[in-house]
Amino acid sequence: MIHHKKGQAVAFFIIVIIVIVGLGFGLRALRTQNSTDSQPGGLQAKDYYNQGRSVETVDKMVARITELKTLLATSPTDYEALNELGVIYQLLGENQLALQTFETAATTWPDEGLVQANLAELYLYEFKDIQRAEELYRGAIEKGPPRTDWYRALADLWLSEFPEKVNGIEPLMLAGAERMEANQREFYTYLIDFFWSQKDFDKAIEYAHKAIAESPDDDLLQDTLRQLEELKQNS
Repeated sequence: MIHHKKGQAVAFFIIVIIVIVGLGFGLRALRTQNSTDSQPGGLQAKDYYNQGRSVETVDKMVARITELKTLLATSPTDYEALNELGVIYQLLGENQLALQTFETAATTWPDEGLVQANLAELYLYEFKDIQRAEELYRGAIEKGPPRTDWYRALADLWLSEFPEKVNGIEPLMLAGAERMEANQREFYTYLIDFFWSQKDFDKAIEYAHKAIAESPDDDLLQDTLRQLEELKQNS
């Protein structure tokens, strides 16, 4: 199957985290109870040195938390700061603090999709609450501004955890393609892989042609189409 490129600009908070963290974060700690942020002096960087990240990376993350909390002390409704702070908390394994921060952002900015997506990831990966994650991904898509990765995340969740909703994946992705015309290729390539995995080669070929129409010089798509046509002939 083909491997997709991200079709949407990365969110502000992710850009910041990449700058801070560099080459990766390693394993997350599962420290969701009795947060140290409420203790005198706040979070202590040394408490996170055993997470697989460099000391320098952890120091920068904890320092950034201090900067963001200082900013929020004067601008408590700063949407980007709240989202970035929540993301860092989650990466450090401080999941209750991440939840509190994202919920503050969601309450203050109820019509913004980004914080809904952040909450969805928190519930999915940290709290293992797939029902709540599914609701939040749908909320993120509804509120927008839409992003291809939110559609993909919801479709992946349906595919892995909600078999009764698998038939809704194609309409979901087509709705995204209609809503985000500049990113139609990304939706079509998802559907190529989806129908390939279902061994529905006719549908996969249909979306391969649609994707090629969007990117006619993409050699990978042309090769994908050839593979699918061979599979159809041999099936």
